[in-house]
Amino acid sequence: MDINKVLAFIWVVVLEPLINRMANYLWDDLWAQIILAVNDAEEKWAKSGRGEKKKAEVCAAILKVITDRAQLSWIQLMLAKLFVSKVVDAIIDEANVKAGKDWAERVAEARAILANKLPVIEDEPVPPNDAADESTPA
Repeated sequence: MDINKVLAFIWVVVLEPLINRMANYLWDDLWAQIILAVNDAEEKWAKSGRGEKKKAEVCAAILKVITDRAQLSWIQLMLAKLFVSKVVDAIIDEANVKAGKDWAERVAEARAILANKLPVIEDEPVPPNDAADESTPA
């Protein structure tokens, strides 16, 4: 009996499928942990209020320019604050879209790119909105 044929048979029938299953299990577990970490980071960022502080500073600077150039009644000032706040929000949202700050989508894109480069991985694309659902055990 040829040892090379026996080893090839063992590889094809036993080892390769086992390694593929293990790699796919580890792949799914790895991405579940990455998704949890990204969600935790976004939650911490939202709780820290750093984004809101920066927005408040920008709004204050814009309102200072407006009030330095024109005398506003308190109603006009309130309307100006509301308008500036909405404009700054729109600018931030647009900048985030253009810069790709949707982290859940970036994680899904990275996962798809890596899955395509690793022939062992049998990965089905996970839509960004469903990424958090994948990390919760069934």
